[in-house]
Amino acid sequence: MFFRFLLLLLSVAAVGPAANAALVFSIGSTTIAPAGNATIDVFVSSDVGSVSFQSIDVEFYIGPEFPANPYVEAGFAMTDSESFANDPSYVFYLNSDATGTGSPITESNENGYGIDRLFFVDSTADEMNITLNSGESRLLAQLELSHNNPDGEELSYFISVSGSVKDALGAFVPTGGNFGHIDVVAVPEPSCLALMTIATGAIAYTSRRRRASRCITTEG
Repeated sequence: MFFRFLLLLLSVAAVGPAANAALVFSIGSTTIAPAGNATIDVFVSSDVGSVSFQSIDVEFYIGPEFPANPYVEAGFAMTDSESFANDPSYVFYLNSDATGTGSPITESNENGYGIDRLFFVDSTADEMNITLNSGESRLLAQLELSHNNPDGEELSYFISVSGSVKDALGAFVPTGGNFGHIDVVAVPEPSCLALMTIATGAIAYTSRRRRASRCITTEG
C-alpha cells in the first residue's frame, strides 16, 4: 500500500488533475495472460484551447492493485520496438529528435519489487513548438507489456504517468492524466476449450431440435 500511496502522490504532484491541465495524457486499459504479452495505447490531447510544446520527458509506472502481492509480474517489455514512432498519428511524427539521432524513445528497467518504470523522452527535431488544437488528440506511445510468470495469479495492476512537458523556451506546460489498468487473465487450457466447444455445440443442437419439433407440431 505504501508504494501505491507514494506513487499516487508523485503522480498528482507532477502531472496534476486533468481538470487543471492544458495537456492531458490518456492511458488505455488491457488484459494480459500469465507469461503473455499485450499493448496499451497512450494519447496526448489539448484540454484548454490550443497548446504548444516542444519536448515530453515522462515516466510511466506499473504497480499492483493488491498490496498483498507487491511484486510486479506484469511490466514493460525490456526492449520496446517503438514502432509507434512510424505511425502518422505519433505526436512527433516526421519531426522526432530521438528518431533523427537514433536515440531510444523509451527505456525500461527490470520488473521488480513495488513498481516497474518506463522512461519516455522525445522532442521536436527542429527545436520548434508543435501545437495541438482544442480537443485534438495524438498518439504518444504504444506501451508494450509482458508478464514474467506462467503460474502468475489473476491480479490487477495500474499504470500512471509523471514528468514534464516544456515549450521551445523551456517553460513548463501544465499536464494531467488518468490511470490505466491491466488485468491478468488466465487463458483456458486447450482441453477446457474443447469441452466448452462441445458443450456449446450440444446446446445449439438441442435448441435447433426443439425449434424443429415445435414447427412440426404447429403444422400438424
